[in-house]
Amino acid sequence: DANIEAIKEAMPELPREGIPRLMETYGLSMYDAQLLTEDRDFAHFANGILEQSPSAKTAVNLLIGPVRSWMNEMGQPIASYPLSASVLLEVIDLLTNNLISFSSASQKLIPYLQEHPQKVATEAAKALGIIQNNDGNYLEALIDEVLAENPDKVEAYKQGKTGLLGMFMGQIMKKSEGKADPKQTSILLREKLS
Repeated sequence: DANIEAIKEAMPELPREGIPRLMETYGLSMYDAQLLTEDRDFAHFANGILEQSPSAKTAVNLLIGPVRSWMNEMGQPIASYPLSASVLLEVIDLLTNNLISFSSASQKLIPYLQEHPQKVATEAAKALGIIQNNDGNYLEALIDEVLAENPDKVEAYKQGKTGLLGMFMGQIMKKSEGKADPKQTSILLREKLS
């Protein structure tokens, strides 16, 4: 009957229907899909984000990380979450474009925006000093400085102690105060060490 079909269409998706759809549409793991569909309102919010996000995985990490953490810590539903979908999508864009790291987003930017929900994410990231620098000259200067300070470790690396790469990366990130783009830095560092 037409009335029954209209009612079915108007009803929200059940978790058992949402899980396979999220897995198929966005390539999510069963675990991630289950976390997103545990709560009907959260599932609806998450779907809105996923539909507009340039990166499903980044969106999911943000939703099941800092957003859900806020809900759990505050004991509040998603309807009380201080950030709009558009602000979260701005953060996802910053992450997708490698302008900020996920740790900076979850530990600094999201908490700041939760306290100041009217702020623009990009401007907040700049004010917090968490925009990553992927300028090749800047990164090469940092790499050269760290390698010059550790000639014995450079030699050990060249002799096969490749685990030292993490130590070099750590020192570079420390010198840059976390602003060096890790992907670009790693590529340049490997080139310099080869």
